[in-house]
Amino acid sequence: MDRHVFGNSCDDNCPTSSETEGNDGNPFNFNPQVIHLPKDHELFEDGDIQRHMYLQNLYISAADEEPSLRVAEFACHISGCSATFQALPEYEHHYNSLHRHVCCMCRRSLPTARLLDIHIQEWHDSLFAVLTLKQDMVQESTEWHRDGAV
Repeated sequence: MDRHVFGNSCDDNCPTSSETEGNDGNPFNFNPQVIHLPKDHELFEDGDIQRHMYLQNLYISAADEEPSLRVAEFACHISGCSATFQALPEYEHHYNSLHRHVCCMCRRSLPTARLLDIHIQEWHDSLFAVLTLKQDMVQESTEWHRDGAV
């Protein structure tokens, strides 16, 4: 595979300055010519070395980023859950989103502890049920208040 270089090398056959001047008398006219050079020509040596070093560093840095310890696939330890994982972060995300805040009465999973507390009060707290029959309830911050009373 040949590489192309656009340019003109001067030797004894170079035109003189009077021959290169254009119609406007400008001595800086340049007429590009294609020169075919083999891919292992010394002109490309520095670039080839730089490319080789870049690819070598890229390969080494990619190898450093991979975890050195591989573990076998493992399953979620919660009974009734059949999810399997290949990495600990996958398991942690699964556990935190599906198993961390679960109602012990109806097994419903909620995204936060606060929503779990509200769920338990609204659905499973008999005192709360009696109070809601007598008056409308609104929660502000973490305390329950009657509608309109703050």
